Amino acid sequence: MQLSTLHSPLAMRFVMTWVDQTLQLSTPLFYLPYVQMKSLHILALTALGFASGLSLSCQKEVTSSQKLVAVTTPVLELFTHEILQDSGKVTRVFDTQGHCLHDHQVSTNEVRTLCSANLVIASGAGFESFLAKTMQQCPSIPAVSVGDSCADVNTSDGLRDPHLWLGKSGVLCELAHLQTALIAAFPHDSVLYTQRSALLTLRLSQFWDSLQAANADLHGMPVVSFHGAFGYLARDLGLHVVASFGEAQEDMNPSAQQIANLVRSIRENHVRCLLLGTAESPALAESVARETHVKILRLQNMMEGFHSLHVDAYTQTIRDDVQMLRDSLLVDEAKHAQ
Repeated sequence: MQLSTLHSPLAMRFVMTWVDQTLQLSTPLFYLPYVQMKSLHILALTALGFASGLSLSCQKEVTSSQKLVAVTTPVLELFTHEILQDSGKVTRVFDTQGHCLHDHQVSTNEVRTLCSANLVIASGAGFESFLAKTMQQCPSIPAVSVGDSCADVNTSDGLRDPHLWLGKSGVLCELAHLQTALIAAFPHDSVLYTQRSALLTLRLSQFWDSLQAANADLHGMPVVSFHGAFGYLARDLGLHVVASFGEAQEDMNPSAQQIANLVRSIRENHVRCLLLGTAESPALAESVARETHVKILRLQNMMEGFHSLHVDAYTQTIRDDVQMLRDSLLVDEAKHAQ
């Protein structure tokens, strides 16, 4: 069984114009680059969901107490909960103790959870490469990868980076597909889900616009990343990633020459901080830090879960990480200038 993918045109990613009227905005929301604000009849929305390749089978309408959506990551758990709220239940299947899902070994209990859901939502773009095979054990359960058709998770050299969806463009793209998947699975609540998705999309768009404007002075600052999860921060803040080291299997035991090359790049580019996830082993980063006298910043890769299932938990996590970057990059630069 292959995971269904939302191969939809840009026109499918929209938020209804009732948001402008409800919130009495002074300006329309047409500035969103991939969310087209059009007032469409809700039946057209539902039709788009089915036409987009979800391949969801016809089901009896389930009640709120029966409705269970299984998701693969903490961020998907948070966003799905924001849309469902009291109309259903969302559960995160995999607890990876803060590590990414690339090499996750699925347990029997996790399979049981997947097979008990009405719908399974995955991030996609290669993040849960094991899931398609796992879902063969419960072929009647629809599973949707909301990021597979998002060009926003492509790097500048055309490669797929599933971590990029945590940033501005990736979040809004996958959120649009998440909305469509939920409406196709539970059409009875389509109006409610459209409204909630619209508000969430607006809030996230405004958050990222504000964050980028307030941190324009970070653009071009050199960093070295010891985990690929921070690519979204680098792209959305314009950081200069001198090297991304230590995540690939071949980097786990680098040669002396590889470390020497990395140290040289750090010195030549005047790198002031090394980015490392809170759940990752610090051994390699600490070795490089001792050699270069560059500080290590332990950032959150958003795989550890949030203190609450509210969008503020996502935005505050990013604010905290950005503040750490500012304290390191700009304060150190000011000291260096003196």
